[in-house]
Amino acid sequence: MDIGYARVSTGEQTLDLQLDALTKAGCGKVYQETASGAKAEQPVLDEVLGYLRKGDTLPSGRMPDSRQRERGDDWGDARRSSQKRSSWS
Repeated sequence: MDIGYARVSTGEQTLDLQLDALTKAGCGKVYQETASGAKAEQPVLDEVLGYLRKGDTLPSGRMPDSRQRERGDDWGDARRSSQKRSSWS
């Protein structure tokens, strides 16, 4: 199953475009999170990664440049840790 993850930094931002893209991508389950980029904790993302099973796919779009600078290689680490259970697109 395709599993979606949509995130914004503040309550003033909207998830609409991300949710629309994930729906169009065929995600059967979509997780949503509002979490500041300044915080390292992202409990919903942790939940997503824990939910993934063999055969699941987590579509990923382009990570914003600011997010990449803040998190470094966390996405790479996440991909490696869940690689045995799921695939990334």
